[in-house]
Amino acid sequence: ALELEPYDAEVYVTRGVVKLHMQSYLWSMGDFDSALRIDPKNVQAYSNRAVARATLLNYEGALDDCNKAIHLDAFNSEVYLKRGIIRGDMKDYQGAWDDLSYSIRLKEDMPYAWFNRALASIHLGDTLGAISDFSRVLELDPYNALTFYNRALLRSQAGDLYGALEDYDKVLMLNPENIYTYYNRAVIRQHLEDYAGAAADYTRAIELFPDFAGAYINRSEARSKAGDEKGAWLDYQKA
Repeated sequence: ALELEPYDAEVYVTRGVVKLHMQSYLWSMGDFDSALRIDPKNVQAYSNRAVARATLLNYEGALDDCNKAIHLDAFNSEVYLKRGIIRGDMKDYQGAWDDLSYSIRLKEDMPYAWFNRALASIHLGDTLGAISDFSRVLELDPYNALTFYNRALLRSQAGDLYGALEDYDKVLMLNPENIYTYYNRAVIRQHLEDYAGAAADYTRAIELFPDFAGAYINRSEARSKAGDEKGAWLDYQKA
């Protein structure tokens, strides 16, 4: 395409995005730079160059690119989303939350914006807000195992153990080889005095990762509570 039209900024932007997906970040920036030399008001070039710069830990440059993109298009939800994620990476969690909230106001059906605002809420100590945002993600993307897992962690911390169990069940329906989901579900079952269920989950975690010392230790306790002293002793020795 560039052989036919060497001054087409959009082709440079598109090729730069491909290079981003190839994780060739410096190479991609060359294309975004070329696009901006041709079209200094190209919002997508600034927006995507911000991603490349942030990945290379040039956060100030990334923020500068986002700010330029917003100056050119103040109602671009994706640019606020990207700036919010960058601010989160910089540990400016309030700034991240503000940007992500504005992105959501502009476009409500972006699961990634809700997910990242939940992460910012966690860092700001708003557990209930984070759970609410994860729930919104799942309304938009009901097969998102990572969101079920994160919501389960928060629910267990908030004392909603049965809600956490339901979320872990859904994670395992979507990803039946998630070691830490079996382990975390076992911990909850053990707390609820379902020692047989806990032991079964620890066993599955051990099958997936035979050197999981913590699973042996906890299964030892679960087996002991269930009256299996020999099994408990063997697990303790293995750990």
